[in-house]
Amino acid sequence: MIDVEHRPPRIRRSATAAARWIAVASAALLLVVACGWIPGVVGTAVSAVLP
Repeated sequence: MIDVEHRPPRIRRSATAAARWIAVASAALLLVVACGWIPGVVGTAVSAVLP
């Protein structure tokens, strides 16, 4: 019997690290925008910081 092992192709570490940084930056941006919708001091402060 032939034993063939199928492995997924390896992704470069730099591509994986870049994808992680993009995900973290996107989550942070979403959090900042969502905080702008909060009424009160927090929402006012975030709205003042955003362009």
